[in-house]
Amino acid sequence: MIREEINNSMSINKITKLMSEGDYRAKNVILQIFDSIGKKKGLDYLSILDDMNIRGKQILTAYQDYCGENLDLFLEAVSIKDEDMTLAINIQTAKCCGKDENNRPKAVTGGARVKRENLSEYDVGLLRCMDTPKNPDVRSEDYDF
Repeated sequence: MIREEINNSMSINKITKLMSEGDYRAKNVILQIFDSIGKKKGLDYLSILDDMNIRGKQILTAYQDYCGENLDLFLEAVSIKDEDMTLAINIQTAKCCGKDENNRPKAVTGGARVKRENLSEYDVGLLRCMDTPKNPDVRSEDYDF
């Protein structure tokens, strides 16, 4: 699954549509970002999310499950490209999207703009051994791979 890269020449509506991937709840998170910190700074955060290959339901997973619907915490996690957040997203993505690794995008800590990648080299076994220390409620053994 190759995702179209966002860029500065796109309209806010186009970027919001691409980043939300049709998920209205993810769109609401994006709109909250714009309302909270403005469009210019909001676009900076969306650019980081794009580079982390995080869109749609992944945005929602990070915001709801990892950050407990705390926008400030979510923006902080995005700004530092929180590795634990990407792990939590990938665990949840594996849970809801099944074992077909070619149909689910992998959240990364950066570089997705350079190389859009899927989970073809994704080691689900590694996830079973790891917990997310910042959010002990999101644990790999809670999910059936």
